[in-house]
Amino acid sequence: MGWSVDILRKNGEGNIRDVKNIINIFMSRGYTNCAAYDNGRYYNLSINKPMFDDELPWYLEDKSDSILANVDLKPSDDWWSNERIKDFPEKFKGYKDYFDFEKISGRSFMLLNFFHEYFKLVPEDVLWNCYSKDKHFYTKADIDKIYNKKEWTAEWIYVDPDEQ
Repeated sequence: MGWSVDILRKNGEGNIRDVKNIINIFMSRGYTNCAAYDNGRYYNLSINKPMFDDELPWYLEDKSDSILANVDLKPSDDWWSNERIKDFPEKFKGYKDYFDFEKISGRSFMLLNFFHEYFKLVPEDVLWNCYSKDKHFYTKADIDKIYNKKEWTAEWIYVDPDEQ
């Protein structure tokens, strides 16, 4: 499945510190090429693993070697953005998407590791799988619960966190 996932924030605004934190998390996971392109209203990130790395620990291996992300510096206030968030559960009213990963297929291990570290830095943000049928929301506690399980499946991001 090739859809995207979003990180929601109460005010919907990112900043350069967020961009640096995202890059630093990936660098600590064996990614050595992280580029940030400033597009004015948002940063576009391209994050890649080296093609060959004999020293990369086996537990950091993933089927994918790259991912694209976008960090919004100003929340979108267009029709599509407002339409997407109008049916949020009450506890997430006022949240807006500010950060998204594109094409998450085959990246569930990488993303679980990333989100586990990310939510240590920003525990109040929320992961939203906006393209799954039921549009699941994951809090820091949900990600920690999934991450700390003895076994989990690659489909964790497509399943309601309450069912895991």
